[in-house]
Parts: sequence; C-alpha cells; structure tokens
Amino acid sequence: ALEDYGPAIVDFTSALETGGPDVALLIARGSARFYNDENSAALADFDLAIALDPENPEAFYYRGLVHTEYDDNHKAVVDFAQAIALDADYADAFYYRARNLAAMGRFEEAINDFTKAIELNPFDGWAFVGRGEAFMDLGRHERAILDFEQMIVVDPQEPTGYARRADAQMELQRPEEALRDIETALQFDPEAADLHVQRGILMLEKGHYAEADANFDKALKLD
Repeated sequence: ALEDYGPAIVDFTSALETGGPDVALLIARGSARFYNDENSAALADFDLAIALDPENPEAFYYRGLVHTEYDDNHKAVVDFAQAIALDADYADAFYYRARNLAAMGRFEEAINDFTKAIELNPFDGWAFVGRGEAFMDLGRHERAILDFEQMIVVDPQEPTGYARRADAQMELQRPEEALRDIETALQFDPEAADLHVQRGILMLEKGHYAEADANFDKALKLD
C-alpha cells in the first residue's frame, strides 16, 4: 500500500500557518503533496519556494518531478538544468533530466546525463537501465546489454535488468538467450504480465503454441 502523507501535510501546513513562509517547510510539504498525488498543490508550494529562494536546487528538482509527472518534458528539463546549475553534483537531477530528454527523443543528450548520474552514484542501477534503454533507442543493442548487465550486478534480484537484456537479445535475434533472461526475471516477479507476454512471443517463435497461449492467458489475467 502507498504511504499516506496526509498527516505530514497537515503538520507542515500548521507550521507554515504559525511561522509564516519557510522555504524548507514549503519544499517538505510540496514533496509530501507530490508523493500523495496532489500535484497541483505541490507545484504551488515549489513555485512559492523558488520565489522566496531562487538559489535552492531542491525546489527546482522537485518542481521538475511534478512537470515530469505531467509529461511536460520541456519544463522538467529546464528545472532539472537549473538544479544542476546550482548543484553540479546533483545525481538525481541528472537522472531525471536524462529521463525527460529520452522522452523527447534526445537520446545522445540523455546518455550523457545518465553517464554523469552513474559517475556520481555508481550504485544506481536505474541509471544503467535508463542509459541502456537510450542505447536501445539508437539501435545500439550490444552496448545496451552492457548497461543492463550492470543493473544485474547492482541488484541481481531486480527483474528489470534481465527483462531489458532479454529485449536486446530479441532485437539481436538471440531467442534462447532472451528466454533464459525472461525465465530468470519471472523467478523474481512471477506476476509481471509483460514478462508473460514476452515469454509467450518466444514460445510462438519456437513453435510451442500451447505454452504460448498459456503465457498470453496468464498475462491477460494479471493485466
């Protein structure tokens, strides 16, 4: 179950009403509102925090997250860029700017930002996944596999690394390798509908029609 940030929001609001505008409290309440799916209210908090302290990188970072949630990639990139300008070692800002750049089709720039995020935090497996996906979008599947393997090294029980490597193996016409990765991913997440779809496709290609149908049926029940 998702955490309920309502009590924290109430407390932050009470503190703001008592003490007046405070940048740290506005960012705290805004982030609680964001994680509570109150994006419009969160945006208002971050706007006010930035108006009070335009040199605060955290305010720009969190406002960028709200824009990301709204799929407003351009505004998100601008905010993350400002956060980075104020804090050149802000690994998460590089990561999310990369995500938004990739969503805009600016894959080379995204790769550069994912690389910077990895340099700042080499244990962030998701930055390796993001960079690998950007390489996939550029058709560089062998290079993508190296990044997906790094995710597996960082978090060997996370199915995403295996699933994304399977995608790359399928693009490279290596169905047996892809199937092994899907089987491993399913061990860690047997309820993932997309993994059953992938396995079904591979079973079809092998001519195992009954097994393929079983996987597609399972995916439909889980979706």
